[in-house]
Amino acid sequence: TKDDDAAAAADAAAPETADAAATKSTRREAVLADLDGVRGEYVEHHRRILAKFRSIIDDSLDASARSLSQTNWDDARGEGDAAAATKRSAFATDVVRNVEAMHAVLGRHLPPEQLQEVFTNIFDLLSTKIPHLFETVNPEMPRGRRKVADDLRFLIQSVSKLPHVQVANLRRLDAFITEKYVNPPVPAAGAAPAG
Repeated sequence: TKDDDAAAAADAAAPETADAAATKSTRREAVLADLDGVRGEYVEHHRRILAKFRSIIDDSLDASARSLSQTNWDDARGEGDAAAATKRSAFATDVVRNVEAMHAVLGRHLPPEQLQEVFTNIFDLLSTKIPHLFETVNPEMPRGRRKVADDLRFLIQSVSKLPHVQVANLRRLDAFITEKYVNPPVPAAGAAPAG
């Protein structure tokens, strides 16, 4: 009968269909595994690129920091002179110039979301590394502390103006400036001043 022939044909095709389904499933698993591998490579590559940009700014911070020991923050020359009062240290001008240069180059090649990601990472570096670099910068005079605060705030304001960046990470740097140079702890009576 026709029904018996159809059933026999279906029974004969069943192993082939099962084999085809198993092969298709195996191929799909292999493709998914390959995609996972590519995704992992992409994530690692992306991490290394972000680390490289951060490393470039880190190296420039170290190079700029060499000028800190040569800066006399307490120098009274130019006191009352508006031009001298706005003169920035070599450190601040170098850091701003390097960050702006990187932003200019990357801004031509990256979409805003990626540019923001890069500079969030860089601003995190600035907020953690600059306080470390300024550990030994301890002006004795209030005008010296004010000069340091003004210089570092100039740096923050300058890089904050860059397009497509989020500056939330720079709040920690601003808090450091306020704590160390604007409202420094008052030494206890009879204690030697810090620095």
